[in-house]
Amino acid sequence: MKRINLFFIVLIALVLTYTGLKVENEYYLGVAVLLLIHSINASAMNILLGYTGIISMGQAAFSGIGAYTSAILSVNYGINPIVTLFAAALVSFVIAYLVGFPILKLNGHYLAMATLGLGMIVYIFMNEMDFLT
Repeated sequence: MKRINLFFIVLIALVLTYTGLKVENEYYLGVAVLLLIHSINASAMNILLGYTGIISMGQAAFSGIGAYTSAILSVNYGINPIVTLFAAALVSFVIAYLVGFPILKLNGHYLAMATLGLGMIVYIFMNEMDFLT
């Protein structure tokens, strides 16, 4: 197993802090935010497929659940967006645990199809529940 390079982590944290505090162009901030979101998703795929060998196609569903939870809580209920990030992570974790526990008992193609089906169910749910958004 590789050792964690602490210097690299500190360097990335400093660059991100600089980007968040000094860059005033909204386009560049939007690109930086999307870069971070995609790097989190890529890290999750690396853990799932690279280290454990689990073929999952439904991890975007949990990202969407967290995003919708945060957006609904902050826009409709006026809760501080920082607080909604933690609430979104908690809601996404609870749903992932409840749904993932039986799905992870599957193997191979059945696991891949179940996770793909879960992603499609969440996608349809988010499109049809227009009274929430």
